[in-house]
This record gives sequence, C-alpha cells and structure tokens, in this order.
Amino acid sequence: MVSSGLHAAERRLGVTFASANSYINFDTTWSDKQAGWNKFAAEGRTLVVAWAPIRHSQSVLLSEVAAGRYADHVDEVLSGIAEYPHRVVCRWAWEMNGDWAEYSAAYQGESKGCFDPSEYIQAWRYVVDRSRALRVSNLLWLFCPNGTDVGPYPMEQYWPGQDYVDLVGADAYNGFAGWTSFHDLFAGPYRRLTQLKPATDFWVGETGCVESTTASHSKAEWAHSMFHERRLPRVRAVNYFDDYGSRDWRIHTSEESQAAFTAGFLLANQAQVQGAPG
Repeated sequence: MVSSGLHAAERRLGVTFASANSYINFDTTWSDKQAGWNKFAAEGRTLVVAWAPIRHSQSVLLSEVAAGRYADHVDEVLSGIAEYPHRVVCRWAWEMNGDWAEYSAAYQGESKGCFDPSEYIQAWRYVVDRSRALRVSNLLWLFCPNGTDVGPYPMEQYWPGQDYVDLVGADAYNGFAGWTSFHDLFAGPYRRLTQLKPATDFWVGETGCVESTTASHSKAEWAHSMFHERRLPRVRAVNYFDDYGSRDWRIHTSEESQAAFTAGFLLANQAQVQGAPG
C-alpha cells in the first residue's frame, strides 16, 4: 500500500492496492472523514487509520484520555469505524519511542502530553477497552513504534500488553543516516516486537527510500530487495510513503525506481491473490 495520493499512484503504477490510509487527531470527527472513508469502502479496501492523540489548539494529556475526558471523541470515531464494512487497522499514537510526538514521554515541547510511558499504556488500554465496550468487531490495533529508540524510553516501555495489541510494526526510512537496506532497517524492531507478541503479524507502518548519491547503491535495488525480503517472514504489509517530505521519498524519482516498485507491487498483488504473505 501507498500513503499519499493513492489513486494517482495506482494510475501511475498500473496496480490496485488492497488498503487505504487515513490520518486523524483529536480535532477530527467521523463526519470529517466519512466521505473519503465511504469511497474507500466502496472500493473494498482495508482502512488503515493513524490516530494521533493531539489537538492543534491545546495539549492532550494522556492521563486525561485514560480518565475519559475525551470519551465523546473516542466513542464517535470508534462508532464510525464500526460502520466501515471492511477491516480497519488502527495505528494509534505511533512512533511514541521518539522525541518528536507530543504523546511521547521524551517530547520536551510546549504541548507535551505524556510524562511517563505508563500514561501512554493507560491511554492505549482505555481506547481499546472503549472499542470492546462498543463492540467494534472489525478493528485491529497496531502497535507501531519508530524503528530505533530516540531518547531515554525504549519501545518496550510503551508496550500495553499482549491482550491489547493485535498487530506489531514499526516505521523506518532509508535516507537519514547513510544507506540502509530494508532488511537492516526492520530486522531490529522485528526481533524486539515479535518477542513481545509471538506469532502475530508485523506491519511496516511507514517506510521510504531516497535516490542514492553513489554508484554503489540504487533506489531501484533497494525496492527490489524490499519486495523480495524473506528473512522477516511475519511481515504482512508495507506502507510506502510516496511523497516529498523531509526527503524525496517518491516512487517515481527515476524511471528505474518506478519500474522496480511497479514490478514489486504486481508481485505483492499476485501473492495476495494466491494467499501467500503480502
């Protein structure tokens, strides 16, 4: 699957993605997203929702989330998700083990919402418990830290427990510090997270790759190795960030890169049809 410009990417690559991504925060209501989600539903897609406990106008304290202060927002979004006719995967408060998110205990900005990983755990459990109370049966919870810990709190300290997590995963990009293969980006978090919940599936929440500045590497080769990676057998989904963000992660940065991604997505789609891991 691809985040950003889903339909444009499908037309450019000549493939169809089984999943679609959506981002919401605590300022978002179900009606804000309903039109887009209805379109994804009509297309038969799994919906992957990245849900951030933040607001633009004020801090969201995770201790207050756990205490029920935002119950109206939480219940409204969960009730909307329950109406979605296909599977929904929620990547709640992702990359919490970094220091850039307001809901991270390592964050030191003005809108700090978390002062200890235990507050994150209690907020996570509260939202999951609300989904169970509302009988939201189509929803899976994805625990998705950053691939490397940034700050004093490792990903394991945020773990809400096996009974509160359905899927594990991580976010990591090739292009911030030298050249790193897809396998090397995810081998560490894969090992650590699959130990926390044995036998569960692993989803790559976000990844991306830049074009290489040296002849010894290429983005096309990186993409090829991602789609043919077999040493991480529980990887079941990869979300590629097809956009120009802090780096140029876009798929079509070169003809060679676009060709490699096209071939890879076609291979992944064929594997899904045959029932093999995607």
